[in-house]
Amino acid sequence: IPLLREVRKRPLDGSLIGVSGVDPLNLAGTLLPGPKVAAVVGNRLVYRDGVPIAAVVAGKPQYWGELDAGMMLQVRDRLFR
Repeated sequence: IPLLREVRKRPLDGSLIGVSGVDPLNLAGTLLPGPKVAAVVGNRLVYRDGVPIAAVVAGKPQYWGELDAGMMLQVRDRLFR
Protein backbone atom coordinates (compact mmCIF):
# COMPACT_ATOMS: atom_id res chain seq x y z
CA ILE A 1 0.00 0.00 0.00
CA PRO A 2 2.76 2.53 0.71
CA LEU A 3 4.14 1.98 -2.81
CA LEU A 4 0.71 2.60 -4.34
CA ARG A 5 0.40 5.83 -2.36
CA GLU A 6 3.78 6.96 -3.70
CA VAL A 7 2.41 6.74 -7.25
CA ARG A 8 -0.13 9.48 -6.41
CA LYS A 9 2.71 11.84 -5.49
CA ARG A 10 4.59 11.46 -8.79
CA PRO A 11 4.18 14.08 -11.51
CA LEU A 12 1.77 13.01 -14.27
CA ASP A 13 3.78 11.51 -17.12
CA GLY A 14 1.14 9.68 -19.17
CA SER A 15 2.42 6.23 -18.25
CA LEU A 16 0.14 3.32 -19.14
CA ILE A 17 -0.44 0.29 -16.93
CA GLY A 18 -2.49 -2.73 -17.97
CA VAL A 19 -4.10 -5.01 -15.38
CA SER A 20 -6.31 -8.06 -15.48
CA GLY A 21 -9.95 -7.68 -14.56
CA VAL A 22 -9.38 -10.02 -11.62
CA ASP A 23 -6.47 -7.97 -10.26
CA PRO A 24 -7.20 -6.21 -6.95
CA LEU A 25 -6.17 -2.98 -8.71
CA ASN A 26 -9.33 -3.23 -10.80
CA LEU A 27 -11.02 -0.29 -9.07
CA ALA A 28 -12.89 1.00 -12.12
CA GLY A 29 -16.45 1.90 -11.27
CA THR A 30 -15.98 1.30 -7.57
CA LEU A 31 -13.36 3.65 -6.15
CA LEU A 32 -12.51 5.28 -9.48
CA PRO A 33 -14.84 7.00 -11.95
CA GLY A 34 -16.20 5.24 -15.00
CA PRO A 35 -18.05 2.04 -15.74
CA LYS A 36 -17.49 -0.98 -13.52
CA VAL A 37 -15.36 -3.73 -15.05
CA ALA A 38 -16.34 -7.15 -13.73
CA ALA A 39 -13.63 -9.26 -12.09
CA VAL A 40 -13.57 -11.87 -14.86
CA VAL A 41 -10.42 -13.51 -16.22
CA GLY A 42 -10.92 -12.28 -19.82
CA ASN A 43 -11.47 -8.64 -18.83
CA ARG A 44 -8.54 -6.20 -18.84
CA LEU A 45 -8.03 -2.51 -18.01
CA VAL A 46 -5.54 0.18 -18.94
CA TYR A 47 -4.80 3.06 -16.59
CA ARG A 48 -3.08 6.31 -17.59
CA ASP A 49 -1.66 8.18 -14.62
CA GLY A 50 -3.88 6.11 -12.34
CA VAL A 51 -7.15 6.79 -14.18
CA PRO A 52 -8.90 4.04 -16.17
CA ILE A 53 -9.02 4.99 -19.87
CA ALA A 54 -9.84 1.70 -21.59
CA ALA A 55 -10.94 -1.87 -20.99
CA VAL A 56 -11.71 -5.11 -22.71
CA VAL A 57 -15.02 -6.46 -21.43
CA ALA A 58 -16.42 -9.69 -22.87
CA GLY A 59 -13.84 -9.48 -25.67
CA LYS A 60 -14.90 -5.99 -26.79
CA PRO A 61 -12.67 -2.94 -26.30
CA GLN A 62 -14.12 0.15 -24.61
CA TYR A 63 -12.40 3.53 -24.56
CA TRP A 64 -13.17 6.35 -22.14
CA GLY A 65 -12.10 9.81 -23.21
CA GLU A 66 -10.32 11.26 -26.21
CA LEU A 67 -7.22 9.42 -27.44
CA ASP A 68 -5.03 10.51 -30.32
CA ALA A 69 -3.89 7.92 -32.88
CA GLY A 70 -0.51 7.29 -31.26
CA MET A 71 -2.00 6.86 -27.80
CA MET A 72 -4.72 4.59 -29.20
CA LEU A 73 -2.05 2.21 -30.54
CA GLN A 74 -0.26 2.14 -27.18
CA VAL A 75 -3.52 1.52 -25.32
CA ARG A 76 -4.52 -1.31 -27.68
CA ASP A 77 -1.10 -2.87 -27.16
CA ARG A 78 -1.65 -2.86 -23.39
CA LEU A 79 -5.22 -4.16 -23.69
CA PHE A 80 -4.40 -7.13 -25.90
CA ARG A 81 -0.92 -8.00 -24.64
